[in-house]
Amino acid sequence: ADANKSLTTDAAGDPQWVATTICASGQSNRWTGTAWVCEDDDNTGGSGSVTEVTSGTGLTGGPITTTGTLNVDVGTTDGKIAQVGAGNVLPTSIIPSRSHLSALDGDPSVAVSVDSDGNTVMTGTVTATGFFYSSDRRLKENIETVGGLELIMALRGVTFDWVKDGVPDIGLIAQEVEEVLPVLVQTNDLSGLKSVKYGNLVGPLIEAIKEQQEIINHNSNLFNTMKYGLEEFQLKVSRNSRKISSLNKTIEQLQKKNQNLEARLIKLEELLLKK
Repeated sequence: ADANKSLTTDAAGDPQWVATTICASGQSNRWTGTAWVCEDDDNTGGSGSVTEVTSGTGLTGGPITTTGTLNVDVGTTDGKIAQVGAGNVLPTSIIPSRSHLSALDGDPSVAVSVDSDGNTVMTGTVTATGFFYSSDRRLKENIETVGGLELIMALRGVTFDWVKDGVPDIGLIAQEVEEVLPVLVQTNDLSGLKSVKYGNLVGPLIEAIKEQQEIINHNSNLFNTMKYGLEEFQLKVSRNSRKISSLNKTIEQLQKKNQNLEARLIKLEELLLKK
């Protein structure tokens, strides 16, 4: 709690934090019913008699006009004082179906609500060093592998500005998620506003990555097969090229022989004609 604020209740009986006033020396704070004010301490003393003591909220045994005892009214209903039970835990029966705590800064639009099942709604930002989800196998049944890539491809990541303060952010639209993964969307029964279990998207994301890796592995194997086939084809082309080169040389040699033969025939014909 804030050292400069005090916990009290508003007109509706809801608890709220109200700023106290730092008083001067010799003064003390007094609650007027709507605010804390500073008043001078009256330490002059006095004399007189108490004629009657009346019990108030949380006390029983009054009124007392002479002697008597006031007792703390212990219980878990309205007007009673809750007693800590075993394990230093308050009984859950003292938590109403809807509890409301105003934020320390006094802004009524930023609040925390807790129901009797322990469900908590905060309209502000929560900061912590870590969040742990109950995930023990012994707490679960009907366990099946969730879909992956198809579900993720059906979702749309968006950028947006918050209506209340214009702060830019990144995320999803609950109504769009509800169409794909309704189990991850919750609707507030009072405001009708929808929220998303962002953390639980890790399941589909893991399966999507695994599916993508299988596709990558398949394509990699296909590429390697095609690469090997291409190398074999290139090797055959190289061999055929060498054969073609050898044939070309043979053809050139034959052409030269033919030319020599033609020259010899011409000479023979000339000799025959001379005779």
